[in-house]
Order: sequence, then structure tokens, then C-alpha cells
Amino acid sequence: MVFFLEVLVYLCPSATRHGIQLVRLKAKLRLVEELSARGYSLNCEDGGCISCEAVLSSRRLASEATGVMSLVQAILEKTEASS
Repeated sequence: MVFFLEVLVYLCPSATRHGIQLVRLKAKLRLVEELSARGYSLNCEDGGCISCEAVLSSRRLASEATGVMSLVQAILEKTEASS
């Protein structure tokens, strides 16, 4: 059985009224780069969003989801600490 794991990365959310924060944009790009390195396919979506998708076996799904959540948390924590 095959599963899809999708991570949506909004580079420029439409609700942002305060302009682009370069530190946050760089962090989001770093996340996209890391996901690409993990084998995720990247697609541009509406609204300044990049869809990052992996096709996984049932054996890899839980560990990959946990790994991606840890990756996102680490990047966000590093971004918050530097801003």
C-alpha cells in the first residue's frame, strides 16, 4: 500500500500585511530544500504556496511524519531564536 505525505509551505501568505520578513522567508526556503533533499517532489500552488509531497510505504509513513515534524520544529525554533 502506498501513502502520500504532503507538507504545504506558504512563502508569502496573503494575510501578511507587514511585508516580507527575510528571516522567515529564508527559513521556509531552507525547509523546502530539506524536503527536496529527502526526496519530496515540489510543486507551485496558488497563494504563494509550495506543495512538498512524498510517496511512502506504510512502513515508512510514521517515521517520516515524525521526522518531518521534528525538522519543521527545529527550523521554526532556530528562526524564532534569530529574530
